[in-house]
Amino acid sequence: MKNDLPSGLRAGLAAAAILAATCPAHAQLSGTGEAARPGGKFTTFDVSGAMGTYPASMNDSGTIAGEYFSVVNVFHGFVRASDGRITTFDVSGAATTGVAGINASGTIAGSYADSNGNGHGYFRTADGTITTFDVPNATSTQAAGINKAGSITGYYLDSAGAVHGYILVDGSFTLFDAKQGAYTVPFSINDAGEVSGSSETQNSYRGFLRAPNGKIKLFDADPKYRVQTEPISLNDAGTAAGHFIAESGSFTGFLRLRNGSVTTFDPKVCPFSTSPSGINRAGEIAGTCVKSQTGGQYGFLRSTAGKMDVFRVGGMDTQAGGVNSSGIVFGIAYAHIENSHGFLGTP
Repeated sequence: MKNDLPSGLRAGLAAAAILAATCPAHAQLSGTGEAARPGGKFTTFDVSGAMGTYPASMNDSGTIAGEYFSVVNVFHGFVRASDGRITTFDVSGAATTGVAGINASGTIAGSYADSNGNGHGYFRTADGTITTFDVPNATSTQAAGINKAGSITGYYLDSAGAVHGYILVDGSFTLFDAKQGAYTVPFSINDAGEVSGSSETQNSYRGFLRAPNGKIKLFDADPKYRVQTEPISLNDAGTAAGHFIAESGSFTGFLRLRNGSVTTFDPKVCPFSTSPSGINRAGEIAGTCVKSQTGGQYGFLRSTAGKMDVFRVGGMDTQAGGVNSSGIVFGIAYAHIENSHGFLGTP
Protein backbone atom coordinates (compact mmCIF):
# COMPACT_ATOMS: atom_id res chain seq x y z
CA MET A 1 0.00 0.00 0.00
CA LYS A 2 2.79 2.42 0.85
CA ASN A 3 4.89 1.66 -2.22
CA ASP A 4 2.52 2.22 -5.14
CA LEU A 5 4.29 5.31 -6.46
CA PRO A 6 7.36 5.59 -8.66
CA SER A 7 10.54 6.47 -6.76
CA GLY A 8 10.38 9.83 -5.01
CA LEU A 9 6.67 10.42 -5.30
CA ARG A 10 5.16 9.01 -2.11
CA ALA A 11 3.71 11.97 -0.22
CA GLY A 12 5.81 12.80 2.80
CA LEU A 13 7.47 9.38 3.02
CA ALA A 14 10.44 10.33 0.86
CA ALA A 15 11.43 12.94 3.41
CA ALA A 16 10.72 10.65 6.35
CA ALA A 17 12.84 7.88 4.87
CA ILE A 18 15.81 10.20 4.40
CA LEU A 19 15.41 11.59 7.89
CA ALA A 20 15.05 8.18 9.53
CA ALA A 21 18.05 6.75 7.67
CA THR A 22 20.35 9.28 9.33
CA CYS A 23 19.13 8.72 12.90
CA PRO A 24 20.84 6.60 15.53
CA ALA A 25 18.85 4.45 17.96
CA HIS A 26 18.09 5.66 21.48
CA ALA A 27 17.17 4.02 24.74
CA GLN A 28 13.61 3.18 25.70
CA LEU A 29 11.52 6.01 27.14
CA SER A 30 11.22 5.78 30.91
CA GLY A 31 9.45 7.67 33.69
CA THR A 32 6.10 9.42 33.44
CA GLY A 33 6.07 10.05 29.70
CA GLU A 34 6.26 13.84 30.16
CA ALA A 35 9.11 16.20 29.35
CA ALA A 36 9.53 19.95 29.11
CA ARG A 37 8.54 21.78 25.94
CA PRO A 38 9.35 25.49 25.57
CA GLY A 39 6.37 27.01 27.41
CA GLY A 40 4.59 23.70 28.01
CA LYS A 41 4.99 19.92 28.22
CA PHE A 42 5.01 16.72 26.16
CA THR A 43 2.82 13.71 26.78
CA THR A 44 3.63 10.38 25.14
CA PHE A 45 1.14 7.61 24.38
CA ASP A 46 0.94 4.17 22.83
CA VAL A 47 -1.76 1.92 21.49
CA SER A 48 -2.01 -1.00 23.91
CA GLY A 49 0.09 -3.94 22.72
CA ALA A 50 1.55 -2.04 19.77
CA MET A 51 5.15 -2.41 18.66
CA GLY A 52 4.95 1.04 17.09
CA THR A 53 2.46 3.93 17.30
CA TYR A 54 2.37 6.47 14.46
CA PRO A 55 0.05 9.49 14.74
CA ALA A 56 -0.80 10.87 11.30
CA SER A 57 -3.18 13.80 11.84
CA MET A 58 -4.84 15.89 14.56
CA ASN A 59 -7.88 18.17 14.40
CA ASP A 60 -8.53 21.38 16.33
CA SER A 61 -10.38 19.45 19.05
CA GLY A 62 -7.20 17.53 19.84
CA THR A 63 -8.41 14.22 18.40
CA ILE A 64 -5.54 12.29 16.84
CA ALA A 65 -5.76 9.62 14.12
CA GLY A 66 -2.96 7.36 13.07
CA GLU A 67 -1.59 3.88 12.59
CA TYR A 68 0.01 1.23 14.74
CA PHE A 69 1.41 -2.23 14.23
CA SER A 70 1.61 -5.29 16.43
CA VAL A 71 3.09 -7.50 13.70
CA VAL A 72 5.81 -6.12 11.44
CA ASN A 73 4.34 -4.53 8.28
CA VAL A 74 0.73 -5.14 9.32
CA PHE A 75 -0.78 -1.77 10.16
CA HIS A 76 -4.08 -0.90 11.83
CA GLY A 77 -5.86 2.40 12.41
CA PHE A 78 -6.47 4.19 15.68
CA VAL A 79 -8.18 7.33 16.93
CA ARG A 80 -7.20 8.98 20.22
CA ALA A 81 -9.78 11.29 21.84
CA SER A 82 -8.66 14.49 23.57
CA ASP A 83 -9.19 12.76 26.95
CA GLY A 84 -6.70 10.04 25.97
CA ARG A 85 -9.15 7.24 25.12
CA ILE A 86 -7.90 5.18 22.16
CA THR A 87 -10.11 3.24 19.74
CA THR A 88 -8.57 0.91 17.16
CA PHE A 89 -10.08 -0.09 13.85
CA ASP A 90 -9.50 -1.93 10.57
CA VAL A 91 -11.22 -1.79 7.23
CA SER A 92 -13.10 -5.07 6.85
CA GLY A 93 -11.05 -7.57 4.82
CA ALA A 94 -7.97 -5.32 4.74
CA ALA A 95 -4.48 -6.79 4.96
CA THR A 96 -3.26 -3.45 6.34
CA THR A 97 -4.99 -0.15 7.14
CA GLY A 98 -3.40 3.31 6.85
CA VAL A 99 -4.54 6.78 7.95
CA ALA A 100 -4.08 10.04 6.05
CA GLY A 101 -6.11 12.68 7.91
CA ILE A 102 -8.90 13.56 10.31
CA ASN A 103 -11.26 16.54 9.95
CA ALA A 104 -13.12 18.76 12.42
CA SER A 105 -16.07 16.35 12.75
CA GLY A 106 -13.81 13.37 13.43
CA THR A 107 -14.10 11.76 10.00
CA ILE A 108 -10.90 9.94 9.06
CA ALA A 109 -9.65 9.42 5.51
CA GLY A 110 -7.12 6.78 4.64
CA SER A 111 -6.12 3.88 2.46
CA TYR A 112 -5.93 0.14 2.86
CA ALA A 113 -4.42 -2.80 1.02
CA ASP A 114 -6.34 -5.93 0.15
CA SER A 115 -4.91 -9.44 0.28
CA ASN A 116 -3.41 -8.96 -3.19
CA GLY A 117 -1.64 -5.77 -2.13
CA ASN A 118 -3.92 -3.47 -4.13
CA GLY A 119 -4.66 -0.05 -2.63
CA HIS A 120 -8.13 1.36 -1.97
CA GLY A 121 -9.48 4.44 -0.20
CA TYR A 122 -11.86 4.68 2.74
CA PHE A 123 -13.37 7.16 5.16
CA ARG A 124 -14.50 6.48 8.71
CA THR A 125 -17.06 8.72 10.42
CA ALA A 126 -16.90 9.53 14.13
CA ASP A 127 -19.48 6.84 14.93
CA GLY A 128 -17.17 4.18 13.44
CA THR A 129 -18.94 3.66 10.11
CA ILE A 130 -16.42 2.88 7.35
CA THR A 131 -17.08 3.47 3.65
CA THR A 132 -14.61 2.30 1.01
CA PHE A 133 -14.06 3.80 -2.41
CA ASP A 134 -12.03 3.44 -5.61
CA VAL A 135 -11.46 5.76 -8.52
CA PRO A 136 -13.19 4.06 -11.48
CA ASN A 137 -10.80 1.87 -13.52
CA ALA A 138 -7.88 2.63 -11.20
CA THR A 139 -5.43 -0.11 -10.23
CA SER A 140 -4.75 1.61 -6.91
CA THR A 141 -6.45 4.44 -5.00
CA GLN A 142 -4.75 6.31 -2.14
CA ALA A 143 -6.17 9.04 0.12
CA ALA A 144 -3.95 11.97 1.16
CA GLY A 145 -6.16 14.46 3.00
CA ILE A 146 -9.67 15.46 4.07
CA ASN A 147 -11.22 18.87 4.77
CA LYS A 148 -14.00 20.10 7.06
CA ALA A 149 -16.74 19.33 4.52
CA GLY A 150 -15.49 15.75 4.12
CA SER A 151 -13.98 16.31 0.67
CA ILE A 152 -11.05 13.93 0.15
CA THR A 153 -8.04 14.34 -2.10
CA GLY A 154 -5.48 11.76 -3.10
CA TYR A 155 -3.97 10.01 -6.07
CA TYR A 156 -4.59 6.92 -8.16
CA LEU A 157 -2.71 4.73 -10.61
CA ASP A 158 -4.10 3.88 -14.03
CA SER A 159 -3.49 0.65 -15.95
CA ALA A 160 -0.30 2.08 -17.45
CA GLY A 161 1.11 2.90 -14.02
CA ALA A 162 0.72 6.66 -14.40
CA VAL A 163 -0.20 8.68 -11.30
CA HIS A 164 -3.10 11.17 -11.30
CA GLY A 165 -4.89 13.29 -8.71
CA TYR A 166 -8.49 13.17 -7.61
CA ILE A 167 -10.98 14.97 -5.37
CA LEU A 168 -13.93 13.06 -3.93
CA VAL A 169 -16.99 15.15 -2.97
CA ASP A 170 -20.25 13.49 -1.88
CA GLY A 171 -19.43 10.32 -3.82
CA SER A 172 -18.45 12.11 -7.02
CA PHE A 173 -14.86 12.09 -8.33
CA THR A 174 -13.06 14.94 -10.06
CA LEU A 175 -9.88 13.68 -11.74
CA PHE A 176 -7.01 15.96 -12.66
CA ASP A 177 -3.39 16.27 -13.68
CA ALA A 178 -1.17 19.17 -12.73
CA LYS A 179 0.35 18.94 -16.19
CA GLN A 180 -0.44 16.59 -19.04
CA GLY A 181 1.87 13.58 -19.03
CA ALA A 182 3.22 14.29 -15.54
CA TYR A 183 2.73 12.32 -12.35
CA THR A 184 0.39 14.21 -10.02
CA VAL A 185 0.40 13.61 -6.25
CA PRO A 186 -1.90 15.72 -4.03
CA PHE A 187 -0.84 16.11 -0.39
CA SER A 188 -3.44 18.35 1.26
CA ILE A 189 -6.89 19.93 0.82
CA ASN A 190 -8.07 22.96 2.79
CA ASP A 191 -11.61 23.94 3.78
CA ALA A 192 -11.99 26.09 0.65
CA GLY A 193 -11.31 23.03 -1.52
CA GLU A 194 -7.84 24.17 -2.61
CA VAL A 195 -5.35 21.33 -3.09
CA SER A 196 -1.57 21.34 -2.78
CA GLY A 197 0.68 18.69 -4.21
CA SER A 198 3.68 17.80 -6.32
CA SER A 199 4.07 16.95 -9.99
CA GLU A 200 6.95 15.29 -11.81
CA THR A 201 7.80 17.56 -14.73
CA GLN A 202 10.89 17.05 -16.86
CA ASN A 203 12.56 14.84 -14.25
CA SER A 204 11.98 17.42 -11.53
CA TYR A 205 9.27 17.56 -8.87
CA ARG A 206 7.44 20.89 -8.96
CA GLY A 207 4.82 22.02 -6.49
CA PHE A 208 1.27 22.82 -7.52
CA LEU A 209 -1.79 24.53 -6.11
CA ARG A 210 -5.22 23.69 -7.51
CA ALA A 211 -8.01 26.24 -7.04
CA PRO A 212 -11.63 25.13 -6.46
CA ASN A 213 -12.42 26.14 -10.05
CA GLY A 214 -9.78 23.69 -11.32
CA LYS A 215 -7.11 26.21 -12.24
CA ILE A 216 -3.64 24.85 -11.44
CA LYS A 217 -0.52 26.85 -10.64
CA LEU A 218 2.87 25.13 -10.82
CA PHE A 219 5.68 26.62 -8.74
CA ASP A 220 9.18 26.04 -7.44
CA ALA A 221 10.39 26.92 -3.96
CA ASP A 222 13.71 27.84 -5.57
CA PRO A 223 13.15 28.88 -9.21
CA LYS A 224 16.89 28.65 -9.90
CA TYR A 225 17.12 25.07 -8.70
CA ARG A 226 13.96 23.13 -9.57
CA VAL A 227 14.33 19.95 -7.55
CA GLN A 228 11.53 18.22 -5.62
CA THR A 229 9.29 21.01 -4.35
CA GLU A 230 6.66 19.36 -2.14
CA PRO A 231 3.97 21.56 -0.50
CA ILE A 232 2.97 19.03 2.15
CA SER A 233 0.35 21.10 4.00
CA LEU A 234 -2.04 23.90 3.00
CA ASN A 235 -4.01 26.07 5.42
CA ASP A 236 -7.28 27.94 4.83
CA ALA A 237 -5.44 31.17 3.97
CA GLY A 238 -3.90 29.38 0.99
CA THR A 239 -0.46 29.32 2.62
CA ALA A 240 1.54 26.20 1.83
CA ALA A 241 4.38 24.69 3.85
CA GLY A 242 6.74 22.02 2.64
CA HIS A 243 10.26 21.24 1.58
CA PHE A 244 12.49 21.17 -1.47
CA ILE A 245 15.92 19.77 -2.20
CA ALA A 246 18.40 22.63 -2.10
CA GLU A 247 21.57 22.80 -4.18
CA SER A 248 23.39 21.24 -1.22
CA GLY A 249 21.34 18.08 -1.74
CA SER A 250 19.49 18.37 1.57
CA PHE A 251 15.86 19.23 2.30
CA THR A 252 15.11 22.88 3.09
CA GLY A 253 11.79 24.13 4.45
CA PHE A 254 9.63 26.73 2.71
CA LEU A 255 6.52 28.80 3.27
CA ARG A 256 4.55 30.02 0.24
CA LEU A 257 1.86 32.69 0.57
CA ARG A 258 -1.17 32.83 -1.71
CA ASN A 259 0.42 35.78 -3.57
CA GLY A 260 3.35 33.56 -4.57
CA SER A 261 5.89 34.93 -2.10
CA VAL A 262 8.22 32.18 -0.84
CA THR A 263 10.30 32.16 2.35
CA THR A 264 12.83 29.37 2.89
CA PHE A 265 14.15 28.33 6.29
CA ASP A 266 16.29 25.89 8.28
CA PRO A 267 16.66 25.86 12.07
CA LYS A 268 20.11 27.20 12.98
CA VAL A 269 20.77 24.45 15.52
CA CYS A 270 19.47 21.72 13.18
CA PRO A 271 20.47 22.76 9.64
CA PHE A 272 21.27 19.56 7.78
CA SER A 273 17.74 18.70 6.60
CA THR A 274 14.38 20.40 7.23
CA SER A 275 10.97 18.92 6.39
CA PRO A 276 7.77 20.78 7.43
CA SER A 277 4.75 18.52 7.84
CA GLY A 278 1.87 20.75 8.93
CA ILE A 279 0.72 24.38 9.02
CA ASN A 280 -2.20 25.64 11.11
CA ARG A 281 -4.70 28.43 10.47
CA ALA A 282 -2.43 31.06 12.06
CA GLY A 283 0.58 30.03 9.97
CA GLU A 284 2.54 28.14 12.65
CA ILE A 285 4.53 25.30 11.10
CA ALA A 286 5.61 22.00 12.65
CA GLY A 287 8.05 19.54 11.17
CA THR A 288 11.27 17.61 11.49
CA CYS A 289 14.91 18.52 11.07
CA VAL A 290 18.21 16.64 11.15
CA LYS A 291 21.16 18.14 12.99
CA SER A 292 24.03 16.73 10.91
CA GLN A 293 24.92 14.14 8.32
CA THR A 294 25.62 11.64 11.09
CA GLY A 295 22.08 11.94 12.46
CA GLY A 296 20.12 13.57 15.23
CA GLN A 297 16.43 14.02 14.43
CA TYR A 298 14.43 16.80 16.12
CA GLY A 299 10.94 18.22 15.98
CA PHE A 300 10.51 21.93 15.37
CA LEU A 301 7.80 24.55 15.67
CA ARG A 302 8.09 27.75 13.63
CA SER A 303 6.04 30.72 14.82
CA THR A 304 4.26 33.15 12.51
CA ALA A 305 7.10 35.60 13.24
CA GLY A 306 9.68 33.05 12.10
CA LYS A 307 10.98 32.02 15.54
CA MET A 308 12.10 28.39 15.58
CA ASP A 309 11.77 26.12 18.64
CA VAL A 310 13.62 22.80 18.23
CA PHE A 311 12.92 19.91 20.61
CA ARG A 312 13.24 16.23 21.38
CA VAL A 313 10.83 14.07 23.35
CA GLY A 314 12.51 12.05 26.10
CA GLY A 315 15.88 12.34 24.38
CA MET A 316 14.64 10.27 21.44
CA ASP A 317 14.67 11.01 17.74
CA THR A 318 11.53 13.05 17.18
CA GLN A 319 9.30 13.78 14.18
CA ALA A 320 6.66 16.49 14.57
CA GLY A 321 3.64 15.65 12.42
CA GLY A 322 1.72 18.92 12.67
CA VAL A 323 0.25 21.63 14.87
CA ASN A 324 -3.42 22.48 15.40
CA SER A 325 -5.00 25.89 15.86
CA SER A 326 -4.56 25.69 19.65
CA GLY A 327 -0.81 25.35 19.17
CA ILE A 328 -0.75 21.67 20.20
CA VAL A 329 2.00 19.76 18.39
CA PHE A 330 1.80 16.02 17.72
CA GLY A 331 4.15 13.48 16.27
CA ILE A 332 6.34 10.42 16.74
CA ALA A 333 9.24 9.76 19.10
CA TYR A 334 11.50 6.83 18.26
CA ALA A 335 13.22 4.68 20.84
CA HIS A 336 14.28 2.80 17.71
CA ILE A 337 12.69 2.42 14.30
CA GLU A 338 10.36 -0.41 15.37
CA ASN A 339 9.56 0.98 18.81
CA SER A 340 7.92 4.36 18.33
CA HIS A 341 5.58 6.35 20.55
CA GLY A 342 3.00 9.01 19.78
CA PHE A 343 3.32 12.36 21.51
CA LEU A 344 1.54 15.66 21.85
CA GLY A 345 3.04 18.90 23.11
CA THR A 346 0.77 21.43 24.78
CA PRO A 347 1.57 25.17 24.85
